[in-house]
Amino acid sequence: MPMLTRVGAAARRSGMSVREFQDHWRSQHGPTAGAIANLRRYVQHHGVLVDGTPLLPYPGFDACSELDFDSLEAMDEGFAVAAEQGELRADEDRFVDKSRYSWVLGEADQRAPDRDVVDPVTLVTWWRAHPTATRDRLRDVLTGEWEAALPDVAGRRIITARPDWHADRPPPSADAVEVITFDGLDAARSFLTAEAPAAGPLLAGVAFGSERHLARPVVIR
Repeated sequence: MPMLTRVGAAARRSGMSVREFQDHWRSQHGPTAGAIANLRRYVQHHGVLVDGTPLLPYPGFDACSELDFDSLEAMDEGFAVAAEQGELRADEDRFVDKSRYSWVLGEADQRAPDRDVVDPVTLVTWWRAHPTATRDRLRDVLTGEWEAALPDVAGRRIITARPDWHADRPPPSADAVEVITFDGLDAARSFLTAEAPAAGPLLAGVAFGSERHLARPVVIR
């Protein structure tokens, strides 16, 4: 059975600055969530800030994270144990507006192996399929023509939503989530201002609507 990746996105509570939110997320919530039973990997993507403000337009969330589990059952068991203990939910209530939560449960496909770089910067894109296309068609282009047009990157993976994993749960907020890792902020900015716009027409009629989150990854586990 393929490993499950849970990509979550959450907005900060009213009254908190982005900096305060990120500090709490990393130092307080990170160890708590990192202790979830059965968790295999946990990465927080902290938005790149300039004078306390995200570099890109607000995507509708302040936190974006990846949590890996061996299976849907392992994830459910881990969160059930955390719910019994109570601290995870109590801490979320301290800094997250849970009424505006987004998520995707999907399979991750490592398209380019992660390289060790001094200053990793991630671009997390939440893609939605065009109404005339399908999730599979979107994934085919992201792993085909779009991938061929990308510059050399320090890492890349695509998490494709699994509708069956969302059965009896809130639906996925995107059809696919792409995580590209760059070697430094300059490389990420070059992609956003040059390479990505040039390759954009490849997704015409395939993708319709996306949110982008430029971040520095923090590996908790």
